Amino acid sequence: MDPAEAGRQCAFYDELDAIFKQRDKFASQMTVEGEQGQRRMLSGNGTIMVGSEEESEDDTEEEADTEEERKQRKKKRKRMTIENSKALVMQEVLADFFHRQQKLEETWRQDLERREQARRVKEEEWREAMQRLEEERLGREREWREREEMRRAQEDARAEKRDQLFAALIAKLTQGL
Repeated sequence: MDPAEAGRQCAFYDELDAIFKQRDKFASQMTVEGEQGQRRMLSGNGTIMVGSEEESEDDTEEEADTEEERKQRKKKRKRMTIENSKALVMQEVLADFFHRQQKLEETWRQDLERREQARRVKEEEWREAMQRLEEERLGREREWREREEMRRAQEDARAEKRDQLFAALIAKLTQGL
């Protein structure tokens, strides 16, 4: 993933980006101003008279100024280099932070998916168990109905037999009278 895309996932990305862009803009302005100042110094601000003492004094002053300016420019470059290195370090820190944040989010997502999968498996097992229990209940209910029908059939058969016996007994008793 592109670091710029990864950075946009951070809550403060826009603020940090604005700070770093402003800092880079300021650094580039300072560099441009320094280069313009060097050009002005090199071009000079007046005419130089050849062979005069003033020229030698001006030269020594210019040399001193240029030496001083060189030192200042060197310090400025060093400062800019340090600032650039600090900016690079900060970018590395942010990139590392974003990378760790992404890893953390990925870990959370994977844990969430694992839990969701475990929940689905348990839910499916529960459904299967409930379906088996329902089938068992229906089987017991069917067996009970079958036994009840057999009991009624036997009871009806007994009642019919009893009625036949009573009818035969009544018929014998009525014949003998």
